[in-house]
Amino acid sequence: MSNVLVNDKIARISDILEQVERLNEMVDFHKNKSSEQSMMRQYVEMRQEFLQELVKLLAILSSVRFCPSRVFGAGFAGLGVWGRSPQYPLPPAPPEAAPGHTMSSV
Repeated sequence: MSNVLVNDKIARISDILEQVERLNEMVDFHKNKSSEQSMMRQYVEMRQEFLQELVKLLAILSSVRFCPSRVFGAGFAGLGVWGRSPQYPLPPAPPEAAPGHTMSSV
């Protein structure tokens, strides 16, 4: 898949996430402050359609060997393909906080 197509899909994913965020606000409004159940159902249905498209786009992108330097430029040249190559494993997960401690108390 060309870089242009990858960038287009990433832009569409960003757009979908914004749309879902707006629809979540509208669903919450109609759920809590309005008695318009039909409007809420329409927003829920629209949100579901966007989420289905999002899943398809993410599946397509997950099948592509992603190299950040191709998409974001040479500044990302050493990052490789995170998590998809022994040479570039995913970074380790952060340690669990001890009981009673929060990240803000560190």
